[in-house]
Amino acid sequence: PDAFQFIKDVAVDWQKSEYLLAEPGDYIVIARQAKATGKRPAADADWFVGGVTDELERDLTFKLDFLDEGSTYEATIYADTEKADGITGGKVLDAKETYSVTKMEVNSESELTMHCARSGGFVQFFGTANSDMIHALVEEGDKKAGLVWNTMIYQICKMIGEMSTVLCGQVDAILLTGGLMRFSDITEGIEKRCGFIAPISVYPGEMEQEAMAIPTLQALKGERTAMTYSGRNVWEGFPGIDL
Repeated sequence: PDAFQFIKDVAVDWQKSEYLLAEPGDYIVIARQAKATGKRPAADADWFVGGVTDELERDLTFKLDFLDEGSTYEATIYADTEKADGITGGKVLDAKETYSVTKMEVNSESELTMHCARSGGFVQFFGTANSDMIHALVEEGDKKAGLVWNTMIYQICKMIGEMSTVLCGQVDAILLTGGLMRFSDITEGIEKRCGFIAPISVYPGEMEQEAMAIPTLQALKGERTAMTYSGRNVWEGFPGIDL
């Protein structure tokens, strides 16, 4: 698919990052500038902008004022379409219906509004954020899908390693959560690369925002008793680990 061109183009080393929009647990939009290669000046290196959302469909508007003033850029945009849905379990007959690839000229005064499907975003590799569909491609032997899937596992392990270095190796435990942790090849890959750092515990689950909202709504309706917390730590650590 034409969306795989992004995999060929995207950088792996970065020199600058800008956070354009962010709401913890809801959505985030990040701009990153690649490191210059060869004799190319650092200021001329390419920019990449990516955004994701939670289980709520939304339109995200942001400015491109991080770009050099007076310069014009050609942007290639990989985005969700109105038909895209990252949560539905239905099989998409034509993946190309769920994403679009467009080009447009932009500058530092430009403002973009990007549509994000539920659990989707702009700059997607497969036209869907449905992990079951993507993993099915991996199991069917799709080489490109396998490459991206394994790259994701590598990046997760890389971030865990980076954080353990920041903590001077003093890591009590590694907690893995989210719907992707249902896939054993992900947890096994992380265990293989990061198991020596600290004990790993897996808590698979999806729709975290909804899971937190439902008990609150039930308490407001009088369907359950609201709990009062004393302020003391409830979690007492992992068995056998002295904190």
